[in-house]
Amino acid sequence: DIAPSDSFDCTFGSDTSTRISHSRSVKRTAAAASAFTEQYTTSTFVSIIRVHNRHGFTLDKIVLRDALPVSDDEKRVKVLLKRPEALLRPSEQAQSGNPDNSSASEKGKDVYGREGCTVKWQAAKDGKGGRKDGLFEWVCEGVEAGKEISLETEWDVRAPADVNWVETQA
Repeated sequence: DIAPSDSFDCTFGSDTSTRISHSRSVKRTAAAASAFTEQYTTSTFVSIIRVHNRHGFTLDKIVLRDALPVSDDEKRVKVLLKRPEALLRPSEQAQSGNPDNSSASEKGKDVYGREGCTVKWQAAKDGKGGRKDGLFEWVCEGVEAGKEISLETEWDVRAPADVNWVETQA
């Protein structure tokens, strides 16, 4: 039962006029070894989600959920988020080069300054989800007709050079 002037969500099938794509790239670098430190390998990942609105009207609100990998052995293999800055803790923002420690989410902008998109950690439920499990979501208010938006996430995976790590799905 829906009262007059109330709204509700209803899906009627796939929407061929909204195109969403996801791509991911990786670059590996090895740190130089010295007599006093262990050699590490760093892999930098960039994930890009693109939303193309091919409708003749603005899409009012889009929520896109994504995930960062999490390490089972955080003492040896570290996942270090670099972007978006809004997901970083204040101490991490200072290290990333954000001098005023203000987050993009607080400004109502994504990391590239486009109005209308914010990013946040998903709310954890029953001890699962959110920052602990690397789950976050982009919320974009108003993707204009005929426009495309790009949302980027960047992170490093740092591990000792002799560790062969594998990314798996939980």
